[in-house]
Amino acid sequence: MLFAQTPRYYRALNNAKVWGRWDDVLHYVDKLKGSYLKTGIGVGYFELVRNHALAPAALGRLNEALTEYSQFENDPSVERWLYLSHLAGIYEQALKFDKALELRRAAAELKPDCATVWIDLAYGYAHRVGKPAQARQAIETAQKLELTRLAKLYVEFLNGIIFWREHKLDAAKQHLDMALRGFASLRRVPLMEGLILLAKAYLCVVQAELCNLRQA
Repeated sequence: MLFAQTPRYYRALNNAKVWGRWDDVLHYVDKLKGSYLKTGIGVGYFELVRNHALAPAALGRLNEALTEYSQFENDPSVERWLYLSHLAGIYEQALKFDKALELRRAAAELKPDCATVWIDLAYGYAHRVGKPAQARQAIETAQKLELTRLAKLYVEFLNGIIFWREHKLDAAKQHLDMALRGFASLRRVPLMEGLILLAKAYLCVVQAELCNLRQA
């Protein structure tokens, strides 16, 4: 019975993160943790702890979040680049974007053959701090590596943001439209709802700047 609830709880956890409902995040992490500790199966302990740490970070208690997450700093089962990548996510929730980018650069240096770390770095530059040139460089590196279908769509999304940052609105609209069409077919992927909403928000801004107010 406990294991049967795991997919539902995990979907609820991800939905709560999308909408910033941090009390719900903590609630569902505790539910999933109870299942994992009793059965030894389900969402792994590292994934649960790092999700739990996002809540205090977002609520202004960064030191608490860092203390909780640091239990994995020297854990041999967690690769260093992965530890740094998720640590960056904690700093992002605390709105410490420069520190998050520093950590993402370090993760990319440790795992240069992983497209995901370069895409995450590009997202930080494009969305978080508005540096399109650096974002484009990271994307170009990612595109030299093997990309999943979702990663390719994510690159389209990021290109849309980059072109918007560069005031190339028609190109931004084209890439955001393409990304959203692809995202629609992957709606059941965890956290996709938040990505779709963010892409739609950027597209609305682009449409408004193109004076397409009805479409916006």
